[in-house]
Amino acid sequence: MQLMGRERGLSQKFIDEALTEQLENDVRGTSFRVKYVARLTSLLGILLFLLLAVEGISIPIVSRLMTLHVLVGMILVPVMALKIAVTSYRFTQYYLKKQDFVSAGPPWMPLRLIAPLIILTTIVMMASGVELALTGPKGLSFTLWKPLHQVSFVLWFILMVPHVFAYLLRATNTSYRELIRLKSKDSKASTSSWNRSTLVLIALGIGVGLGLRFVPYAHSWIAFFTQKSFG
Repeated sequence: MQLMGRERGLSQKFIDEALTEQLENDVRGTSFRVKYVARLTSLLGILLFLLLAVEGISIPIVSRLMTLHVLVGMILVPVMALKIAVTSYRFTQYYLKKQDFVSAGPPWMPLRLIAPLIILTTIVMMASGVELALTGPKGLSFTLWKPLHQVSFVLWFILMVPHVFAYLLRATNTSYRELIRLKSKDSKASTSSWNRSTLVLIALGIGVGLGLRFVPYAHSWIAFFTQKSFG
């Protein structure tokens, strides 16, 4: 009975987290940089959510959508890298006992515990994907990179489900307000929002450049899947 009570309590807490409408650090933040990090993280999170949705469409039929898979996969690399850097900065400041980040408070403990695992699986998944594109359908692709890519994706997906459900509403609302600030009459708020949006656009632009550069690497995989289909 006690165990069931704890499970219900955990489930209810998770639901509460998912239904929270505002990002705590954006509301309770006592300094410019706490709010800056919270808002930038939200913008990156929503962009990643949209890009990953497109990437997810290609997975079941990757043999037919390899070009899209490679293109979007490479766009994701710098965007994910920036988000990892920003969230790592937040955690570093919190654990270094910087007062403004301590006052804003940490994420809910279960979400805090899975965060390093999400970062680790993300790095492995993206690095193995890049190696698959560069190596092509031969050698280590089948003995190392492909299995590593698939396993890391499964683990990453399992970890991301609670993360996305917990933060999607908050990130959406925070990002929406952030976009509204772009037109704010308050020059300081508007400039700060444009600064964050510019960082996101730079990461996206670098990603598009990488994606276009890597698209030719998809051709060897397309030829491989075509030969396999008719072989």
